[in-house]
Amino acid sequence: MKYLYNKINKQSNILRYINYAIIFMMTIVFYNCRIYSFVTSSLPKEVKSFTIKPIFCRVAKPEAFIINDRITYLLKTKLKSINLSPKDKGDIKFEGEIVDYQLKRIGKISEISVSMYVIYKNYEGKDEKIPITKQRKLSEGEVEPNSKVLNEIADEIVEEIWNKTVSKW
Repeated sequence: MKYLYNKINKQSNILRYINYAIIFMMTIVFYNCRIYSFVTSSLPKEVKSFTIKPIFCRVAKPEAFIINDRITYLLKTKLKSINLSPKDKGDIKFEGEIVDYQLKRIGKISEISVSMYVIYKNYEGKDEKIPITKQRKLSEGEVEPNSKVLNEIADEIVEEIWNKTVSKW
């Protein structure tokens, strides 16, 4: 009986150490993920403000204007989330235009394509012209995109703008 008790006790000690190791490793992983958040920016601390000119839309389709307004709103919200304030002459500037919006029908599936340029003037005064194109296939049977699909496209565009300008990923 004593032999069996010692064997069980050794196994429970091993399991306890494994649990401690797992908790320790998870703590390290979560701590590191907190440090390298995807909302951070590579902007210097001197940058305190931003300017966003309304996105110009060359395409006369209502869907393009929905995407247009959503991009401007999301970009402002994201910049405010890192404690930048909107100003007429901000430290960093964004402007852009939607140059193409197409809805193609390929068989039973429709596909949306949005192309735009964003001009980013950074805190050093350098201009960057960033081309962005997003495509999305609609569900079978959907002929026109709904607001959810348009918002998702705008979200992806803003994420790409953010990654190429502010966070430099």
